[in-house]
Amino acid sequence: MKLSKKLILLGIIPTIIFTLISFFYLIPETKKSIYAEKDIQIRTNVDGAYSIVSYYYSLSQTGALTDQEAQAQAKEITSKMRYGEGGYYWIDDINYINLMHAVNPKIVGTNRAAERDKRDVLFIKRFIDGAVQNKSEGFYSNFWFPKPNETDASEKRGYSKHFEPWGWIVSTGIYIDDVDTIVQKQITAIIVINTTLMLVTFMFTYWFSRKKIVQPLENVISKLGEMANSGGDLTQKIIIDSNDELGQLASVVNSLLNSMRQLIRQISQTSEQVAAAAEELTANAEQSAKATTQVAEIITEVAAGAEKQVNAVDATVAVVEQVSAGVQQVAASANAVSGKAEMTAAAANEGDKALNAAMSQMDSIERTVSGSAQVVMKLGERSKEIGQIVDTISGIAGQTNLLALNAAIEAARAGEHGRGFAVVAEEVRKLAEQSQEAAKQIATLISEIQAETDNAVVAMSDGTREVKAGADVVNDAGKAFKEIVLLIGEVSSQVREISAAIQQMASGSQQIVSSVRDIDRISKDAAGQTQTVSAATEEQAASMEEIAASSQELARMAEELQGTIKKFRV
Repeated sequence: MKLSKKLILLGIIPTIIFTLISFFYLIPETKKSIYAEKDIQIRTNVDGAYSIVSYYYSLSQTGALTDQEAQAQAKEITSKMRYGEGGYYWIDDINYINLMHAVNPKIVGTNRAAERDKRDVLFIKRFIDGAVQNKSEGFYSNFWFPKPNETDASEKRGYSKHFEPWGWIVSTGIYIDDVDTIVQKQITAIIVINTTLMLVTFMFTYWFSRKKIVQPLENVISKLGEMANSGGDLTQKIIIDSNDELGQLASVVNSLLNSMRQLIRQISQTSEQVAAAAEELTANAEQSAKATTQVAEIITEVAAGAEKQVNAVDATVAVVEQVSAGVQQVAASANAVSGKAEMTAAAANEGDKALNAAMSQMDSIERTVSGSAQVVMKLGERSKEIGQIVDTISGIAGQTNLLALNAAIEAARAGEHGRGFAVVAEEVRKLAEQSQEAAKQIATLISEIQAETDNAVVAMSDGTREVKAGADVVNDAGKAFKEIVLLIGEVSSQVREISAAIQQMASGSQQIVSSVRDIDRISKDAAGQTQTVSAATEEQAASMEEIAASSQELARMAEELQGTIKKFRV
């Protein structure tokens, strides 16, 4: 679809939308508004008649009129009331009996419960029942009833209200068939207005789109087509005398053409530079290929020398590892000797400690034996003293025995009076004999103890001499052990120094082995790298040949680009 048609359609669409809104929203709302006005009208009219009935009811309540008079006057007044074009009232009671009808007095007094309209609806019964049920609000209902001097029924809108004191239903109705006529007139007006608006919009949109949009765009398209068909004529310029988006579009296209002209000039210059650079690159690539070939030959010789170096380093590694193993064995032996020397020194120290303890024990024994000899000698002296005491006790016991004997003799002489004393004297004599016997036994034991004490003193003297001799021997052994400990300490120190030196030698040999291995690894890496470099140089030589070929192709393409650029006119 062309742009002009799209713009026309864009202008007509709002009119179509407004028409649809009118048909589907505005017209139904207008119809509802008319019906609402009708409802207000008939309710207001019924309220007027209702107020008259209420007024006469109040007169009957005050006694100014009787109920019959008040009702009769109320009927008469409402029967004469009119509104609009033929609007009138009628009154029924709650038993469906008509009490007043303004235009048809013949039906007064008849029961209208069974009265139906043309759609078979009991419209009177509906009015009365609805008013009774909605006492304060009243009741609306539609029904069909012929107009005056017509036989066909027309639709009518009615309203009824219940006057409860008298049981009356005051009603009225207006024809609503004119609502459709009013709505139809509005529909016709809307159609005419929208059709006119649509035609005006179509004509204006067509003129405006052609003048302000389509023709400038066709101008742009024509200029661009000429540029494309001319094979690259970029010297043309698009002119649109406007400040709107189309004018901006022309300005942007002109800027684009200007940028393209500058770009073509730059490409032309660059292609010439590329062609010259390609020729230089070809020459340089050929020289680089020759140099790379020479480097590859040299690297090959270096790789052969590196292989020989790797073999020599491998042999050196084997020899150094053997030397390191020997040093490790010597270090292990030195460590073992050092350990034995330290164990010997420890044993000698323990022996020295034992001799010192023995010497201390011998001194203690000597002191103990000397003390024991003195004690035994004192014991002998005490035994002699005890012997003397025992002799004294034995003498006393003998004297006591004599005294007891004399006392017994004297008691016998005394007769009966001395019998008790004789008994005591006898007992004393027995005790004296026992004491004398015990003293003899003690004297015997003391003699034996003195003999044993003398023997002990002699033995103690001999033991003291032996202890002194043993102490002298132990002292000599202690001096010898101290000299041994000193010598073993010197030996152990020398062994430790030797072991430390061997350990340093072993560590140095390990470092030598590690260094030689590093040399071996580096030599192998160097050999591998030389081989890699050799392969890389060969690949580089091949790449340089490819670069030379590519540069020649680049020169050819640059010449073709120059030929293409020359087609453009800038």
